[in-house]
Amino acid sequence: MDSKDLMLIVNMAVLGFITAISCVQIAGLITGILGINYIFTIVSAIITSFSSLLYEGRRWRFFTQFTLYALLITPTYLGGAPFNIISRLGHVVAGFFGDLLFNRGYAVFKKNNKLMLWSILTTVALWIMIPFFGTLIKPLVYTPEAMAQYVNVVILLSPVIIAESAAGGYIGYKIYKKVKQK
Repeated sequence: MDSKDLMLIVNMAVLGFITAISCVQIAGLITGILGINYIFTIVSAIITSFSSLLYEGRRWRFFTQFTLYALLITPTYLGGAPFNIISRLGHVVAGFFGDLLFNRGYAVFKKNNKLMLWSILTTVALWIMIPFFGTLIKPLVYTPEAMAQYVNVVILLSPVIIAESAAGGYIGYKIYKKVKQK
């Protein structure tokens, strides 16, 4: 990993953090409902899609970005109670599996000129994995009542998460195409 890649990773993680504090966590701050932040999945999905396309299938960039992002959002209400790093591990684990699984398919999709499909599929899969892994990890730090609320909200918002992450994958791809043209 060279310094250009490192700067790209840091910039994308910081961009994700800025959108998290300015937009994504607003629903949770207003309502106090655990998991309601998934209503703004599209904002994070655009960044996810764009950054994964910028990495062009190179290993460990996406995982590093998501790990840094999880550390940056620790003081926010996004992903759990502020300053609770354990509740953010769902992002790290999803980033690990996303990096491991999705980067293998990048070359095949690029060769067949199907990067838009790759972008949409990987973004949807990642934003389904994040609440899934969160559901496995959050019981370590939350009460059963809070977990029941979280699971109910995630189940109710599942269609929204899928639709917004697909839209985010498409928009991220379009932004990537514009950036690549220049």
